[in-house]
Amino acid sequence: MDDLLEIFAHLARLDPDVHLAIVGGGSAEQLARLADIASGAGVAERVTFLQNVTDGVIKALYERCDGLISCSQHEGFCVPIADAMLLDRPVFCRPDPAMLEVAGDAAVILPDGQDAQAKARLIADTLADPARLSALAASRQARRAALAPGLEGAIIWQALRQAQPERGAAPEGTQRGGAAPCRNSLTVRTQGQGKQV
Repeated sequence: MDDLLEIFAHLARLDPDVHLAIVGGGSAEQLARLADIASGAGVAERVTFLQNVTDGVIKALYERCDGLISCSQHEGFCVPIADAMLLDRPVFCRPDPAMLEVAGDAAVILPDGQDAQAKARLIADTLADPARLSALAASRQARRAALAPGLEGAIIWQALRQAQPERGAAPEGTQRGGAAPCRNSLTVRTQGQGKQV
């Protein structure tokens, strides 16, 4: 998350209307540390931390945003990327194998060796380029079709049932169609007329 906040600080300098919503869990200490980082970067008033949100709130966030940024370094099947693609939102992510498995060529990759300022510029330039956004939308459509059986949840539920055959149900504490609660992905959105990431 530190990486994301650094990227966002640069993005906020490029767009005065951009807002970041970080969705997911974390301890009170972790959230306080992230809030301190946002404050130190001068973007605290433009960062919102959301925990324990319902599916409806998550869907509303995706519907209002211009994209998903996932800088997680610990992902299995990256449900937030699948969610963003299902709701036809651009995805910006690290070149993590699990993320790439879900996103395919439908995401904008934020290279690990690139500095935060360059990543912010890549995000801003992508969102300002209608031709690039159109090409990404076509890639998302193709990727959704390729992943359709898994995105419908059947594969995830089957794997969960096999992992806990004695219960025959999803593990306690899971949500969103059986996927474990996401703690590392975030959505960026704005208020007003400005860009939403």
